[in-house]
Amino acid sequence: MRHKRFVGVLVGLILALALSAIIGMGVGAVMKPPGEVITAFVTGEPLIWKYRAPRILVGICAGIAMAVSGCLLQSALRNPLAAPDTVGITSGGGLAAVAVLMGSGALPAHLLTFIAFIGALAGTGLVLLLAGRGASDPVRLPLTGVAVSFGLGAITELLLVRAAPEAGAAMTWLKGSLYARSLGDATIVAPFILLALTVAMVVAKHLDMLALDDSTMAGIGVSTKIWRLIAVALAVILGAAGVAAAGVVGLAPDSSS
Repeated sequence: MRHKRFVGVLVGLILALALSAIIGMGVGAVMKPPGEVITAFVTGEPLIWKYRAPRILVGICAGIAMAVSGCLLQSALRNPLAAPDTVGITSGGGLAAVAVLMGSGALPAHLLTFIAFIGALAGTGLVLLLAGRGASDPVRLPLTGVAVSFGLGAITELLLVRAAPEAGAAMTWLKGSLYARSLGDATIVAPFILLALTVAMVVAKHLDMLALDDSTMAGIGVSTKIWRLIAVALAVILGAAGVAAAGVVGLAPDSSS
């Protein structure tokens, strides 16, 4: 019964994703109804294949990465409010992108994607460094992450204020955008997303054990610290890829617990 329900939900989500992609490819300076989008997609119309389909692909990659990243962080930190911005991912990527845009002006989109990815990793690295031995602590790590995120966010705001006339491109990126995204952007982040997702699926049973308390895990011979760090590392890679692909996108955490 549960299997049938899972299959039904999965099929429904795939259909919803396909419908959203079709509608998304129809949005632009030249609006197209769904029927024309499907025809243009099948016939290989450049407007769809060169510009709009890559934009949708990047959006899907970013959505998958951010969703799984948030799920892993919530599991590792045992906190339903945990999200990529909890460990400095979004603030690090945002600061790196804004700093480069303010310093050098317009950049190729794929280069900005790479810089944001490195910045997101650096932001999390700073959080882990400051957390020290408490990097595997479900309380100390998010508190350190929030503090670092506020600090990096303040620096980002300072850069925007000092370069107000030229801040348009940076503000667009900070609000999250798929503008001018191309297949090149997808090829930068997709390998990291696929690698992290593959590893996460392989070790999923061990990651599920993070829901148990530390004493129970120790009793069955499972290292809480190691698997929590693995979950955080995978979440960081996915979150960094998501931020690099689509800018600073917020994650709506599960606050039902």
